[in-house]
Order: sequence, then C-alpha cells, then structure tokens
Amino acid sequence: MPRGIGKLTRLNFLEVGSNRLADMPAEIGALTNLKELWLFENRLKRLPTAILRLTNLEALKRRL
Repeated sequence: MPRGIGKLTRLNFLEVGSNRLADMPAEIGALTNLKELWLFENRLKRLPTAILRLTNLEALKRRL
C-alpha cells in the first residue's frame, strides 16, 4: 500500500483484498472519514496502532 494513502482523507470505503500486503503504513490513520476497511486475503500479521484514529470506522473485514 503506498504511503501516500493518508492524503485520501475524504475516502469512506477502502477495499484492498487479494493484494498480498504484508504491512500497512501508519498513514492509514489519517483516513478519518473511513467507514469500511476490507483487507481480505493479504499477508497482514498485525495492523498499525494508527488504525485506532479511525473513529468513524464501522466495519473492518479481514480474513486470511
């Protein structure tokens, strides 16, 4: 995932499934309007603590 993702502050839905992501940049925490984050079928072992800043997040979907 590109580090510039944090500039998309008006984004409210993000699906990054099946991309073999191994990590997620801390800049994800800047997406404060995000309501849904789908992370299906990636290699993520953990999420950054910055994800706690996503106070509007209603759905986080992840499966291995």
